[in-house]
Amino acid sequence: MLVKSQTELLGLLPQIVELADSEKTALSFWPENQLREAIARERLWAFVDGQRLQGCLVYSGVFPHAKGQLVAVAPSVRKQGVATTLLRSLISELERLGFMSIKAEIASDLQAALAFYKSLGFEESHRRSGGKSRNRKIIVHVLELDTDTLFSVPNGRNVDFDLGLKRRSASEAPFYAIDLNVYLDLVKDREHSENAGRIFWAALDHQIRLAVATEFVAELLRNTTNHRRDPVLKLAMRLPKIPSTDPLELEALSMRILGLVFPRRQSASEITPQSKSDARHLAHAALARASAFVTRDGALLAARHRLVTTIGIDVIDLKELIDLLPPENVKPMKRDSIGEGCAVRHICFPIKGVSD
Repeated sequence: MLVKSQTELLGLLPQIVELADSEKTALSFWPENQLREAIARERLWAFVDGQRLQGCLVYSGVFPHAKGQLVAVAPSVRKQGVATTLLRSLISELERLGFMSIKAEIASDLQAALAFYKSLGFEESHRRSGGKSRNRKIIVHVLELDTDTLFSVPNGRNVDFDLGLKRRSASEAPFYAIDLNVYLDLVKDREHSENAGRIFWAALDHQIRLAVATEFVAELLRNTTNHRRDPVLKLAMRLPKIPSTDPLELEALSMRILGLVFPRRQSASEITPQSKSDARHLAHAALARASAFVTRDGALLAARHRLVTTIGIDVIDLKELIDLLPPENVKPMKRDSIGEGCAVRHICFPIKGVSD
């Protein structure tokens, strides 16, 4: 039986940790706190027989691309279809949500794993170096998903808030809205500065598009003492802006988001000004049909599944977005323009008043 419930998964956590530890040589080490985080973000699924764990899967990603991070199966039930069931269930869910692809990174010495992914239709995309400790090659495989349309919210998706705007197109470079902390990570020497720099580089390289909400600028102005001489503010004012939207519609969606993120808070007095600001950021991104909202806010990240299934906007952190970007040393193949049946000729055009 497939298990997705957070409560049930937390009950299975000791078994999940034990299974992940048993596979750390092949699949890298997964500490308990990372597995707890995956459960909290509803990115971990398990397969059980009664109360006994038989396998688990962890995935990440944001529209329109996903990434399988961990597939582990108990030795006693291998080659019985557990891994196939887990991965096919994930593929079906991603297709329902309109995702375009899923990738998996497999070490070159894991022949059984390579054969497994190829049997499901994954194709090799490129290779990269692994960690220095084991000096392995990592083979990146990609599966193009069978989506009904090129939009992130297909007809079968149960989004109960009709935004009335055009849907996100997967044919364009993905468009992400960022919160203020991501920008401050970029311009200040902070713990996540390197990761922030990576996504801004990707935007300059036209791999993705970044923009900020009206609330981004408003929040920055509220926290700036010298508006005219603040270089951080001046640069922020030049970032691409999400198009403005109807204020009443924005406020209505903000309140709905607050209810999804903080379902147990009964009154407006229990919601902090910062939470209200975060909700306005997210509402503006949703109305603009952003692929996702990039943040480090724990409450928003914990509510991501409710937000994407109810509102249609995903929430991701910096590291997860970086994991989806192509490696910096791997560039897309250039397509040469080829002409057939052409010949170069010298053509003279007579100029009036000039003899030959």
